[in-house]
Amino acid sequence: MQPGMQPGFHSSAFAPSAGSPDGYSPYDAESATVKGFDFNDQTIRRGFIKKVYSILTLQLSITFVFVAFVMNHEPTRLWVRRNPFMFWVAFLVMIVTMIAISCCGELRRKAPANFVFLGLFTFAESFLVSMVAASYSSEEVMLAFGITAAVCLGLTLFAFQTKWDFTMMGGMLFTAMIVLFLFGLIAMFFPGKTMQLVYSSLGAMLFSFYLVYDTQIMMGGAHKFSISPEEYVFAALCLYLDVINIFLHILSIIDPNQAYYGGQYPQQPGYNPNYPPPQQPGYPPQQPGYPSSGYYPPQQPGYPPQPGYPPQPGFVQPPPAMPGAYGAAYDPETNSVKGFEFNDQSIRRGFIRKVYSILTVQLLITLGFITLFLYHRPTKLWVQNHPEMFWIALGVMIVTLISMACCGDVRRKAPMNFIFLTLFTLAQAFLLGVTTANFSSQEVMLAVGITAAVCLGLTLFAFQTKWDFTVMGGILFVAVLILMLFGLIAIFFPGKTITLVYASAGALIFSIYLVYDTQMMMGGEHKYSISPEEYIFAALNLYLDIVNIFLYILTIIGASRD
Repeated sequence: MQPGMQPGFHSSAFAPSAGSPDGYSPYDAESATVKGFDFNDQTIRRGFIKKVYSILTLQLSITFVFVAFVMNHEPTRLWVRRNPFMFWVAFLVMIVTMIAISCCGELRRKAPANFVFLGLFTFAESFLVSMVAASYSSEEVMLAFGITAAVCLGLTLFAFQTKWDFTMMGGMLFTAMIVLFLFGLIAMFFPGKTMQLVYSSLGAMLFSFYLVYDTQIMMGGAHKFSISPEEYVFAALCLYLDVINIFLHILSIIDPNQAYYGGQYPQQPGYNPNYPPPQQPGYPPQQPGYPSSGYYPPQQPGYPPQPGYPPQPGFVQPPPAMPGAYGAAYDPETNSVKGFEFNDQSIRRGFIRKVYSILTVQLLITLGFITLFLYHRPTKLWVQNHPEMFWIALGVMIVTLISMACCGDVRRKAPMNFIFLTLFTLAQAFLLGVTTANFSSQEVMLAVGITAAVCLGLTLFAFQTKWDFTVMGGILFVAVLILMLFGLIAIFFPGKTITLVYASAGALIFSIYLVYDTQMMMGGEHKYSISPEEYIFAALNLYLDIVNIFLYILTIIGASRD
């Protein structure tokens, strides 16, 4: 996975064909062009664009037919509701085909296999979108369709006419996606219409930028980055998912109440009517059977779906740094950092000691906040009566995370790096304290104990095993995308089982991420490693892995209580 690229982009997608063993011509990384043919040639460029938009038109037509049929044919709608296994069949087909298209370059480039898999993916995605749309009225869906069509047409024309090069914004868009997801992750525990509207509006805006970005990536020409003409299936898939994302976010804006209660679908079992409304799209519904007594956070709005191929679900660590981002000189041929020998035992041990010292302080601060919110009722009531504190903490967390993710000097130079990390940790700990106050003290302490045992065991395993998990970055990224897509679809079908499945899968994925980030920090004989200057970045990665595991385990405990 190329750092800063849109989710789903792979390096192979930028290496057009003609001469390499894989059927691709050499790629010039410095000029971001392909040797062996001139992509600026009008015939190649126009033919490629025509093919992409022909495929995209067919995909959107299929989706439109599915949505219209399910919404207007009552027997079909009833049959779908009475046969919930169709949801799982469609979702499984979508997962398998998406993984195949994303990970197998040969499969998505060679006909007819690429068309077969894209067709299966489109049919499965169309069926799932139609099930979501069936929760809304036909007028709302048609309004969302019209707005989406107008927005996408205008953005496409803008992308073709503007002199601004949006292909250089990959890193910024990726960071924005992470921040949007983090916003949704925290907001999921604070249901409300306002936050859902804010989240949906930001999501629609972000994917509008992604549509311009993907359009210019496809155009080539004078733009800095472009996609190989052989990747017409991949280009069409990216544009299709941009449009679907925009449509679902706009649909959520039009009638956010449907996102709360899932239209005509039943409420989640164990839902307490005294508790705030169920959680918003993007994640499976709030766990059933939450206690009716104790502290309930202010009625902050929930958050809408995270459609299409969203950013890393639940994964809130900053995007990987680009070559050279770690301070020392980067050698792209050996994928290593020059200027020091990280295998030197003194450097390696000192770096690891510093990272775990920082991580320990972060976790102690977080545990202190959680304990305060659980056992000090005046604090609960004060926060409940001052909802602005939630927004202040959320704003601090977002600003500090973006600063550390995007500004190398901020996270490397003391004391600035410690100041930003401290502010981030305090804000994150406060938000976790507010979140855990929804659970009983026994449940939270059980989740803390399980998380501690799991993380300790995984850390020891990462240090002792001979398996190199640092090569699994691409696989983990695809797994996270699938988890996010599962959360988007599942939100419209509330239920205890789907919540347990989602939370269990999330805990498993971030457990593997903890091993991955631990070995990235270790260096040594592992294929990939992180620079010793990035001790703040390494500690932040591990901290966020642990926070994710804790939240998913807490979700499992809450969902299992009945």
